[in-house]
Amino acid sequence: MTNHSAPKTDRDGYSLIEMLLVVTITGIVSSLAIGMMLMVMRVDRLMGQSGQQLQAMQTLGMRFRDDIHTTVIENIITNADSGELVLHKAPDELITYRFQENGIVRTTSPGGDIEQFVIEPLSEGAFEMDAQQNVITLRFENLSTGQRADLARPELGHVEIWAVPGLHITQEGT
Repeated sequence: MTNHSAPKTDRDGYSLIEMLLVVTITGIVSSLAIGMMLMVMRVDRLMGQSGQQLQAMQTLGMRFRDDIHTTVIENIITNADSGELVLHKAPDELITYRFQENGIVRTTSPGGDIEQFVIEPLSEGAFEMDAQQNVITLRFENLSTGQRADLARPELGHVEIWAVPGLHITQEGT
């Protein structure tokens, strides 16, 4: 009598095809996860930059209004050629706003304190004085090159900050 044994049904390992299938699925899932993670990190970085730029514009607006409101219009000089606005606050105190390539610089003297408000990309800007309506306007265009269509970094476009000279000057004896 010959002893024929039945085929063995319990296996001791995985076949090569099963291993290749697991490695392929793992590679696909990990590449999708890494791509999503990189996209989230990029959006977070761009949102942080936009937040910093908006904070710079808010601080610029507050400083500009405070400086203009505490200066009489006769002591304000605009220079369209150099893109400067000079405020004579006291006999020895000057505040200068100047447009630069990547934003606006506020300088005080004496003391030489310098504040730079980074607003990129800044294409053009101007200080305008309307003596009839007693208003000083800081106006600038914040334009991109049109290369990005990013929801994470919205374009700010045309910005105007208006201020009335002498609004917060208190009269002596009142």
